[in-house]
Parts: sequence; structure tokens; C-alpha cells
Amino acid sequence: MLDGARVLVADDDPLLLATVADALTHVGAKVTSAASGAELIERMAHEGPFDLVVTDISMPWMNGLQAMQAARTAGVGTSVIFMTALADARIP
Repeated sequence: MLDGARVLVADDDPLLLATVADALTHVGAKVTSAASGAELIERMAHEGPFDLVVTDISMPWMNGLQAMQAARTAGVGTSVIFMTALADARIP
């Protein structure tokens, strides 16, 4: 399904990061991991382009939404999947 797709996964929870990366690798993706929003931006700049970004919404210092907003401002149009374990009524 994702054979050969380059996917960047970002999450500050090491267990969740490893789990998502393993699952994507299992379906054929070539996964690069980032442990923070800042690392997500760094990896996009130095190791991109990626076919897909999967990022946690809630990370310290720079969350996934802020990181992807910065990427969009820089002209990066990569598809994004946002994920979170937060229970918040403001997140549909």
C-alpha cells in the first residue's frame, strides 16, 4: 500500500513514535522519525521531500500544527496526518 513511500513520523512519546513507525514500515513505507516539532522541521529541510508526514498535535516547544504551518509557509505541500492522544472537545 505504501511501497517505497517516504514518510516522516513525529511524536515526543518514544513508544508511540516507534509503534507508528513500525506499523508504517510493515506496510512498505520508508520511515524517518522525529522526536519533536523542531526535529520534524529539521528533517523536512535536510532529508525531504517526503510523501507524507504523520505528526502528533501536542509536543513541547513546537507542536505538530505549528511545525506544519511553518512548513506550509516555506512552500512545502506534503500531505499530513495529525494524531493525538489528547481528549479535548476542541479537537473534532
